[in-house]
Amino acid sequence: MGSDFVHIIRSRDVRASGTIVSVQPDADQCALIARQLGVLAVANIAANFLVKTEGRDGLRLTGEVGADVSQVCVVTDDPVDSRVEEQVNILFLPPDVVDQMNSVETSGKETTFAAEDDEIEALENDSIDLVRVITEFIAIGLDPYPRAPGVPLSDHIEDDDGEKPPSPFAALKGLTEGTSKN
Repeated sequence: MGSDFVHIIRSRDVRASGTIVSVQPDADQCALIARQLGVLAVANIAANFLVKTEGRDGLRLTGEVGADVSQVCVVTDDPVDSRVEEQVNILFLPPDVVDQMNSVETSGKETTFAAEDDEIEALENDSIDLVRVITEFIAIGLDPYPRAPGVPLSDHIEDDDGEKPPSPFAALKGLTEGTSKN
């Protein structure tokens, strides 16, 4: 295995009725994804997608991504195991269409390209890298502050001597009181 792991689906390979794609990376590929995400381990990745054409040049990717993930506890540094399950619904469009949409949105005009709740991404070389999608959706499902079972976050408060730190507004007040002598 090289340094990159990809699973590409090209627009021309998508059937009119839709194409079902399942991706189940092996242990080496899971380890690569874990390194990319900065977690201890990723295992048992199962990604099931339906890819359909949408409009003239678009592709709609729907499905689910699941994985077992091991992260470091923010309190004890022990491994914390969890299961990530995320739903995927992305509309992929040609880059020029996405650029046009972005310029329309920034100009304040309404757009009718897609529903407001659509996640929209640009096709790359008329294709979708499913491993990139898998990696992104595992990242979305990660706990930003993983804690080992039974470990309260309050056990990790540093320098808790009962005193509250001074408010930044108190510091500003002190500055203005010292300079205003009118």
